[in-house]
Amino acid sequence: MEAYKLAGYKNSSAKANATRLMENDGISSRIAELRAQQSAKAELSRDQFRQFLVDIIQAKPEQASMQNPLCEIAMTKKGPAPVFPDKLGAAVQLAKLTGWNSVEKVSIEAGDTLSAFLRQVVAK
Repeated sequence: MEAYKLAGYKNSSAKANATRLMENDGISSRIAELRAQQSAKAELSRDQFRQFLVDIIQAKPEQASMQNPLCEIAMTKKGPAPVFPDKLGAAVQLAKLTGWNSVEKVSIEAGDTLSAFLRQVVAK
């Protein structure tokens, strides 16, 4: 519809023509294809996300600035200030992403019956 408006059509004709074109399978599928391509470009790959987390962890305090893309803006008493995201949180996410966390085995003693197990859980 926007293309028709830019071409000089009035609002009602633009809407009618745009609707008619969208009913064409070739056009609607091409628009869906282009949208999917744009969406894919906007996504981070696993490696890019990993690098983002590494960059946060390795960032030095003196690198904090409004121009640094790693920084978030926090409101302080003096006004907005650049801050890095939580480094510990980034480290935890990186550990999960890369599989550094070892699998933990959890054992639960349930007793002889489900009722006994439920009483044990409720008592805690």
